[in-house]
Amino acid sequence: LSQTSLWSPPCVKLQGCSHLKDWMKDDAWKDAYEAALRLINLYRLQHVSHKGSVAPPKCFTCDEGPLRTLFLSLHKVFIGCLEGGHMREFSEANKSHIAMDVTRGELFCFACKNYVYDAVLEEKRESILNSLSSGSDRAQAEELQEEAKKNESKAFARKDAAHGNTQDILLPRRRAWVPSDYEVELLKEHARCSSSCQGVAGLKGFHNVGNTCFLNCILQALVHNPGVRDYFLGDYHNRFRCLKRREGEGRQEQVCMGCEMDRLLNDFFQCGKAAYTPHQFLYNMWRSSQHLAGYEQQDAHECFISVLDALHNSCSNDVPGEVGSMQHLFQGRMRSDVTCMCCKTSSITRDPFLDISLELRTLAPVKPPSDNASLCPLVQGMWNSADADSSSAHGESSSSSAGDKRPADQISDESGEAVSLSECLQWFTRVEQLDAQSYRCESCKGYQPGIKQLSIEKLAPSLCIQIKRFESQRGGPGGQQSFKVDTHVTFPLRLNMSPYMSRQVFKSGEEKQGDKAKGKLEEDTSDCCVYQLYAVVVHNGKLDSGHYTSFVRRGRDWFFCDDSSVVLVKEEEVLACQAYLLMYIACE
Repeated sequence: LSQTSLWSPPCVKLQGCSHLKDWMKDDAWKDAYEAALRLINLYRLQHVSHKGSVAPPKCFTCDEGPLRTLFLSLHKVFIGCLEGGHMREFSEANKSHIAMDVTRGELFCFACKNYVYDAVLEEKRESILNSLSSGSDRAQAEELQEEAKKNESKAFARKDAAHGNTQDILLPRRRAWVPSDYEVELLKEHARCSSSCQGVAGLKGFHNVGNTCFLNCILQALVHNPGVRDYFLGDYHNRFRCLKRREGEGRQEQVCMGCEMDRLLNDFFQCGKAAYTPHQFLYNMWRSSQHLAGYEQQDAHECFISVLDALHNSCSNDVPGEVGSMQHLFQGRMRSDVTCMCCKTSSITRDPFLDISLELRTLAPVKPPSDNASLCPLVQGMWNSADADSSSAHGESSSSSAGDKRPADQISDESGEAVSLSECLQWFTRVEQLDAQSYRCESCKGYQPGIKQLSIEKLAPSLCIQIKRFESQRGGPGGQQSFKVDTHVTFPLRLNMSPYMSRQVFKSGEEKQGDKAKGKLEEDTSDCCVYQLYAVVVHNGKLDSGHYTSFVRRGRDWFFCDDSSVVLVKEEEVLACQAYLLMYIACE
């Protein structure tokens, strides 16, 4: 569908995983891997003959075998089943994450919850299977196959004998597929038909069924999100199984937005040029989020949060033993540190978040108190890092806007300057000074002045950033005046979030300057800190009368989506738009 480095599912490593690499650091893995493959091959041979000296594999905990999916641990002597969760419990208790599927001989990582592969392992597997196919195991396999052909009264014997291939009894080998001339012509004909007549799967517009452009943009962003796409197309949430389960529980009338997203994605990725009409998804969204019901124009950001909440509630139990698998794609964790300026006591609060909302304001940096030297090291680090960031971000121009609390659109229109996304993020993680009327210290048992520092403690595989273009302030009719901020925000295609993580924010000013000099700040890519842009939602027009459009990335190309219309555009057009929502996906 697109670039594997960008569009691979979250938490799935195409070149193995860290747990597999740790296991392969010890040279003993080769002997353990070969012994496991030979043992599983022996199991397959004995399954055909129904006789042998080795007992058939069974779970060491529940003693179940043939009807369950069994895994053989490659760290310690243990066989556990998947259905009963015994292999997973053993893996967590002993930190033994790598196991081999007893049926297929494939490696499975219970920490990553997926099958893992590695180029070195593939070479070793091929070498072992070659020796099995040419040695005594092959002779035994041929003998057992002849015996199976004679014993036609058994169903398994007739099935194995019908193939007429010794390799069907031995472990399967991955062979390179070389298409025939007929298959090449068939592929060419199908490709021409797909591109010229039927369109491209997963690339089409959404019909506007009455002021639903806000929903169309959010749906475009969700269906082009690799995690959402692979989750539903990978059958993690199946609407037919879910309906059967809900009917069994006597609540079949309850709305399940997971089933609606599963239906939408399955229909959306069918070949065809015609735009898709999300009428059923819209109707059930009205039922699940009644505040969005009706044909009035709604806020795209509010719709995005509502859809994510509904998907989380519907898909919370899709993966056994893992709660909130769907929301894991978007939910991060924010950290808030508040320090009392009198007793120097700090309190830490951690809250989950689905998106980051950034204000468009140009204010002078907060000045540290006069007794900065008497502060604790943590608080000093907060002030020093704030000074270092503000000096690099604002420079000499910060003094011109000191104390100016007008909306950013009025300030930027006079200066003619745009605001960068990094400046907005620095403003979001700035040190705030709290007055004595707004902060109550639990240690002092009263209201005291304090300082507050926001930082990001954990990032999710998908990152949504909202540019707060709709503001309100006191004044005007009714005592409240609303307006739209049209300041242009420059944003990168590749975003490094490491400067705004908690571990980086609380470094002292000297440490951060040293990291910048050594280039460490830009090279810190751990914990999914580097993100790639894949969708942008744009609001055109005024506050009371506007229209939503979006840009989505497909492979290396960008497409402009205006309801049912989808047009190929250049990358420069994307970077020049007035972004309202920025959708990023982790590069790793």
